[in-house]
Amino acid sequence: LAQQQQQQQQQEQEHQQQEALRVHDTSCRKLRYVPKHLGHVFARVDATPIASASIAQVHSAELRPEVLQWLGPWAHGREVVIKIQHQHVRRLISTDLRNMERIAKFLGPTLPFDLLPVVQEMKRVVPLECDFEREERLMSTIRARLAVSQTGICVPQAVQQLCGPNMIVMQRMKGQSLTSLLSGAAAGSQTARSAGVRCLLPVLRAYGQMMLVDGLFHADPHPGNMLLQDDGRVALLDWGQVKALSAEERRTLCHLYHSLAKKDVRGALKAAGSFGLDIGSHAEELKHLSLAAKGQQALKLLTIMFDTRYVPEGSSYSYKGNAIVEGAPLNKFPGDLYLICRAVFILRGLCNILGITDLSIVEMWGPVAASGLKQPASMSEARAAENAALTVSHC
Repeated sequence: LAQQQQQQQQQEQEHQQQEALRVHDTSCRKLRYVPKHLGHVFARVDATPIASASIAQVHSAELRPEVLQWLGPWAHGREVVIKIQHQHVRRLISTDLRNMERIAKFLGPTLPFDLLPVVQEMKRVVPLECDFEREERLMSTIRARLAVSQTGICVPQAVQQLCGPNMIVMQRMKGQSLTSLLSGAAAGSQTARSAGVRCLLPVLRAYGQMMLVDGLFHADPHPGNMLLQDDGRVALLDWGQVKALSAEERRTLCHLYHSLAKKDVRGALKAAGSFGLDIGSHAEELKHLSLAAKGQQALKLLTIMFDTRYVPEGSSYSYKGNAIVEGAPLNKFPGDLYLICRAVFILRGLCNILGITDLSIVEMWGPVAASGLKQPASMSEARAAENAALTVSHC
């Protein structure tokens, strides 16, 4: 019986490996054919993808003239892009997430804080990226909100009538990707660096608006998702990974940034504690530090977690012991903060690459946080309920 179970497990592992290799092998390849029914909609579909990632790949296409007439008001011409989901990707994601959970449980006793809540948050949100109808709803809603707030960010308009659970057809956005600008800056081009800064600054402002006012934000700000357009606006792409904050979470985040902007350690720690973030102190280890010094160290840790300003300890943690910053050990990290902190970490990395290490979103977002705290409770609750409904998957 034991041998049979071992053989069965081995066969399952071999099947998963073969499936993973097969999907990886086809994920960036040309389309072998264009289904006939798509030919009635598109005059052209480029076989070679213009971009490909773990869940989907994107192809340039051109709508037929008669389709434009059928669509009605559409101001973006015939050129579109098609985002197509990879085959069997849902099953592969499920397998990866189960394995991550097992690893987190196994490593738990050796790490400075429990990673399991983070992995459980990933298990909740990552599969949602496979629901393209959900992504289309979120993209359309945030597109309208950012247009009103005038952040300098634009979002592609989806052709709703042509979208489905595994495919999104949307407006073609053109411009220089932040990825290419970062490459140019790394090669010593000041022109590329200046353009990169012009691309990133509106994104930073938009994230303050999305997190602290709207309570619904794009959670994957990597440079390939940003295009600097000729008119100076920035196109923000790929809306599969979006997090909705409850009314209480949004208000608590406003308190946190408002307190950090005022360097109010007590207020910032109180707000962080409301999220379930536990920054403790061990008397025996830290008895040489005064209470004021401990407060400053806690403020430094919160800066690492929630600000783009460079702090040396934020890039040199060796996982020896349980304190990133001496005097402020991180005892507990809640899963609800994962996507918020992850977005901030990515944005800080982009600032560092562009050499704007002194740029602080805490300072930039301080007034936004103050405005967010003045939002009427009824309006905040209604917006949070709308956001929650938008992020639900019906697949």
